[in-house]
Amino acid sequence: VSTAQEGGGLVGIAYENCDIENSYSTGHIKKSVYSAGGLIGAVASDNIKIKNSYSTSDVSTEPSTASNCLTETSGGFAGFVGGNSVLIQNSYSTGNVGVCDNSYGGVSVGGFAGNIEDGSTVENVYSTGKVISKNSINADGDINIGGIVGTLGDSYDDNGDISVLKDSYYDSQTTQKSSSVGNIATDHGEEQGKVTGLTTSEMQGSGASS
Repeated sequence: VSTAQEGGGLVGIAYENCDIENSYSTGHIKKSVYSAGGLIGAVASDNIKIKNSYSTSDVSTEPSTASNCLTETSGGFAGFVGGNSVLIQNSYSTGNVGVCDNSYGGVSVGGFAGNIEDGSTVENVYSTGKVISKNSINADGDINIGGIVGTLGDSYDDNGDISVLKDSYYDSQTTQKSSSVGNIATDHGEEQGKVTGLTTSEMQGSGASS
């Protein structure tokens, strides 16, 4: 899939009252602006449930000009996740996620999701793909990169609910990342339960389910 808008292997943008279950994507997502995800580019409204799904798609960004890359969020499963009563549960991603050179603006990159905000909940997920950024600083500051999520809790939802990442894990060896979340916004995001990195052998053993 190659697109200049929200790009996903199954869905570009999921809107209000949408349910996705038992679905998957394969292939390669190439993006230049906005958000990109292996299964879904952006969850951009309320009352959306995504369960029991996975993506093996690689996600890469390409410059929209010779000197600029405007992609804001990239994730192995979803690029952007935000909305009231949004839940992603029992899902995983295995594809590699990369950001192009000369990234501009606030950029969030995660093995599973780029950005989770507005009171969304992501629970019981994992990621194993390599998370790559060719540069560590952009025009507006640090690029937020995590083994599972780039940025957690960038804003509240209308009810003041925080965004939650719960009982999830990632392969710290294959992702080559030392933290599960690149940046947790103060008072807006929270890790609950067991959120951790595991070695490849632990991912294949009891450590992944304990």
